[in-house]
Amino acid sequence: MATQATLRLLTSVLLLLVPFLLPLAGCDNTMPAPTKNAMPAPNEPPPTKPPAGTTWTVAASGALGDRTSLSSVAWGGGRYVAVGIKSVPEEPYTVRGVILRSTDEHTWTAASGAGNLDGTYLIGVRWSGTRFFAFGGGITRSRTGWSEVIVHSADGDTWTAASVPGTDTLHLSCYSGSPCVTFLTDVAGDGTRFVAVGFVGTTFSNAVRSGVILRSTDGGDTWTAASVSGDLDGTRLIGVRWVGGRFVALGIKWTSPSTGRVVILRSTDGDTWTAASGAALDSALLAVTRGGGRFVALGIRPTSISTGRVGVVILHSTDGDAWTAASGAGTTLDNTFGGVAWGDGRFVVVGSKSVPADPDPPTQRVVILHSTDGDTWTAASVSGDLDGTYLIGVTWSGTRFVAVGSNGSILTSP
Repeated sequence: MATQATLRLLTSVLLLLVPFLLPLAGCDNTMPAPTKNAMPAPNEPPPTKPPAGTTWTVAASGALGDRTSLSSVAWGGGRYVAVGIKSVPEEPYTVRGVILRSTDEHTWTAASGAGNLDGTYLIGVRWSGTRFFAFGGGITRSRTGWSEVIVHSADGDTWTAASVPGTDTLHLSCYSGSPCVTFLTDVAGDGTRFVAVGFVGTTFSNAVRSGVILRSTDGGDTWTAASVSGDLDGTRLIGVRWVGGRFVALGIKWTSPSTGRVVILRSTDGDTWTAASGAALDSALLAVTRGGGRFVALGIRPTSISTGRVGVVILHSTDGDAWTAASGAGTTLDNTFGGVAWGDGRFVVVGSKSVPADPDPPTQRVVILHSTDGDTWTAASVSGDLDGTYLIGVTWSGTRFVAVGSNGSILTSP
């Protein structure tokens, strides 16, 4: 059996990598059936449901067992797809990528045609309008390094591996004596052209070697390295969107141990990219989404170098260039947010917070915030026993939100 420490480590990997900017869904909030002859009280307004994203319940738990950490979820083609990793410590690769599908957010089944995902970390999934893209990184079959991974599917059940350049082809060598880690963190497209972004580094959360941008013009089957005007050394790219007739990729590049600069890259064709000016930040961006005419990004900033403690930062921007720190609930110490989504006129971010459990080690408790403007945030109401659970990904289906996280947990909001 996997130890609790192992599961926390696997979940921490997903929290640090994912860029998650996705759509989401949830479950209906039903009312008790009226008696046969019941009549509404005169002039009494009909009961109203709370706005989507403000109240949450458990839709499913333990999907594929408690060794599973789900990192991302997407809705498309009348179904949900969730991806993540499963701990398999008794096998040579120790982890395996997992893909789940559902049509009702309550009953989830493993994809039957996912192929060989041994040693694969799936950290994101996106719906393009015609197919799902699941992406991340995995150990090479020679077990000498890591390579980016993209698989796609029209139905969420049968998946095909795309052709990707690989770390060696991208000429992104690793530091001496350190394994090379290559991950893709987001995918976007305009219907005919697709772009994937990510980074190469020496570890999951440590030194970043370079940003990565791939492009595809054949529907996502074959990917090649894009041309970038400027230096991507030390850049972690965490999100990409098709906005206003062009691709916009976002990330961060550290200029000192405590200050980073937001990286904004723009392209009309997905191949040739130019950099825009970016704001200086003292935080590391982890996820970004766009809705209601603005971007919202999530990140963390160190608050105590000696103890390693971090605080949460939520930023918003109308142009992707100038950023403002959000106010309200959730920007307190020890909260960790993993996913952000936009739907029904509202932003939702999901994550966790550390809760003291003296004399035992601190546990994690679910945190969900919502906002209509990206600036002022309010804590959502969450029901169910979710102690020890991290939420990492969230999406909007058009009628509801759905969030996923550690221990195979799946939550929903009507």
